[in-house]
Amino acid sequence: MKVAWGTDVHFDFIQTEDVRRYCERISQHDVDAVLLGGDIAMADDVTDWVRFVASEVRRPVYFVLGNHDYYAGRIAAVRGRMLGDLGGAHWLPAAGAVRLTANTVLVGHAYAPEGKPVTELVTGLRVGQLRYGVAVIGDRQWQTQLLDKPTMSHTQPFRTMELVYERAFGGFDKPAGMYCKENHVGTGFIGKRTAERVEGLRLPNLEDPRNRINAWNIRPRPAGFGFYGRGWSPRLAYTGTYDDKYMKERHPLLPADFSFRFFNGAHPDLQVGGYLRGDEDVDLLNVCPDASRVHFRLPGIVPKISVARWMVPPEEWLQQHAGSDGSLPSELPLVEEPLKTALDTLVFVPDRGVFYEVFRAVCSLSSLESLEIGRISVTF
Repeated sequence: MKVAWGTDVHFDFIQTEDVRRYCERISQHDVDAVLLGGDIAMADDVTDWVRFVASEVRRPVYFVLGNHDYYAGRIAAVRGRMLGDLGGAHWLPAAGAVRLTANTVLVGHAYAPEGKPVTELVTGLRVGQLRYGVAVIGDRQWQTQLLDKPTMSHTQPFRTMELVYERAFGGFDKPAGMYCKENHVGTGFIGKRTAERVEGLRLPNLEDPRNRINAWNIRPRPAGFGFYGRGWSPRLAYTGTYDDKYMKERHPLLPADFSFRFFNGAHPDLQVGGYLRGDEDVDLLNVCPDASRVHFRLPGIVPKISVARWMVPPEEWLQQHAGSDGSLPSELPLVEEPLKTALDTLVFVPDRGVFYEVFRAVCSLSSLESLEIGRISVTF
């Protein structure tokens, strides 16, 4: 992932055309997101400028506020405006733990066209600009001869094949004390070539069409459509450093170098920079039981999510206004706050003819010890 970072930009001190050229330079580097580190503009202009940058770079913009951003304004008023609609910009204190990618996952099987046995085929999916394919091959094994290099057995034909990481490259070589960091449950991994390890070892059924296995010592990245394990690379590297310094200074909080990319569970090739819109075109290839090719469009339905915050300490107010039967007045001292909704997970289950979308919205809280939210509303 590539991120552009700007800080102390003071956009209100330069001309609009200069800011537009600044955004053009960022776009030329094909970054996935933009970070602004504060001191963006004076209080009355901050929201306009972050919206402008987001519209110009056409990528997610994440920002924090500096002291300059409060000049000629009130702190509460500036922060209040940050909770409104900022286009493609996101104020990090309100956004909480922000994922910088969207997850696309497919759970199911590969199906041979017309149900006729094949020795291999290509499965694939396309969601908008995202394209991904996996070669599916029938069962094979490594064979060894006395002094020759290991060879592959004949490929067995199949009609269906489960698309799981147990059938992708990976696994453990216990005699060698080695394992595939990217996939602990797979097959075909050889840490040290020995006749005992190689003979009869099942090769992967799922491979990257661009990087096929043609020798025993090749170690490709596992291919697949499902969720990656939390202890697999690269997810594990995002958990941060848990050393003596961490235990003394931060425990039980997350490490300072923890990355929220850890929570992206899709295969690395199925993670999309930013978020999905929810109205992308979709193509599925050889993963549906009744059709080799399926095309449709995501519905473009995005839920509107808001919370209603208490304007007064709720415990005291409830004691004063609740009826003897526990009933409450029809109007409560709440203020409605709209939240930004993001489509960050898309899962296809072709065997059942369904897909589901996971939308997320984050609400900031000043404390976990008191009741701040009186109502959560979700509408379409």
